[in-house]
Amino acid sequence: PSASSRPESVRSSWDRYYIEFDGQAYSFSYVRDITQRHHAESERARLQEELAHARTMEAIGTLASGVAHDFSNLLSAIDGYVDLAQQNLPTGHEARQPLAKIDLAIGQARGITRSLLTFARDQPSQKQRLDLSVTLQETMTLLRRLVPDRIELAFDPPADESIWIQADPVQIQRVMMNLTANAQRLMSGSGRVHVTLMREANAALLTVADNGPGMSAQTRARVFEPFFTTQRRGEGTGLGLAVVHGIVQDHGGSIELESEPGNGTRFLIKLPLCEPPTRNDHTGRGEQIVLVQPDPYVRQIMRHALEGSGYQALEAEDALAAQNLLSDHRNARLVVIDADIPSADLITDRLPVVVLGENPQMRSRRDLVRPKPVQTSQLLEAVRRGLRSGNDK
Repeated sequence: PSASSRPESVRSSWDRYYIEFDGQAYSFSYVRDITQRHHAESERARLQEELAHARTMEAIGTLASGVAHDFSNLLSAIDGYVDLAQQNLPTGHEARQPLAKIDLAIGQARGITRSLLTFARDQPSQKQRLDLSVTLQETMTLLRRLVPDRIELAFDPPADESIWIQADPVQIQRVMMNLTANAQRLMSGSGRVHVTLMREANAALLTVADNGPGMSAQTRARVFEPFFTTQRRGEGTGLGLAVVHGIVQDHGGSIELESEPGNGTRFLIKLPLCEPPTRNDHTGRGEQIVLVQPDPYVRQIMRHALEGSGYQALEAEDALAAQNLLSDHRNARLVVIDADIPSADLITDRLPVVVLGENPQMRSRRDLVRPKPVQTSQLLEAVRRGLRSGNDK
């Protein structure tokens, strides 16, 4: 057979026997191919290890949930007594400042409690059908503002493709923020975090890789355990990756870790796909929509969503470009604009506006505000409502 058709390695057993016949000594031997048996034993050992790990994580999750609920009850009692003490103290009393610090500590403790409940999958989530590409684009835009300049963030979205899953967008953002924070913490100098998204069979495959120092086998074995951390005491809670694990499990997905000392770390997350929304719900008739979005990746995805639903998208990256488009296209029916664009409130007063994000200056009877992150279905629904409001004027 050719070299390409041969197995990479063959396992065998070798036996030799000696016999004497008619005054002569003979020996014979034979070799048995036990490659398949070896593979089966290795696979059985791997599955047993995964089962043991799953049972351990389930037991830890049950314990964490119980501790979190009991701890939350204690915090509620402490918080109530602090409020009562503050109400009964006169203004300027010297005890008010220590009570305020206790109140702050209670807030931090509640954050730890929420993390424990998320890990234990005992925290209610608001799942909805969303385009994971759009959610990640919005999240990467947010992360670029939070991550120091020494860390390069890169994202490779699927080309001209929507990947629909049933998920809580806030928790998906939290997964990305925790994984990025973990990579940033491990990289003392400059570094790179590379995020990719693709479709794999019936799942969305999200990969977050960094070129940091990597992890040892001992660290990899415990990295998803709550309160496990390689940081010094007081520098971290050890809940970041535990929360990631809990969120992924709650969404019916799986997470794998690949890492070696000196070779960086890679997390591979698989989330089940869901059916995309039917386009008949938001079919346009060629209406011109002015799309004002500074991020080119987010703008591209939104343009594809609008054009795929029968609208004509006119793109602008800032307020000045949008004003020029509105001057040249008097038949434009609606403006979709990112709230973070400077002078966004000055673009138009003659058309209904869909505002993506919070901007108090743009709240009027003709504005429809959508909090970020905005999914494709939410964008199309907002456009439909905006056009209808324009027709009613």
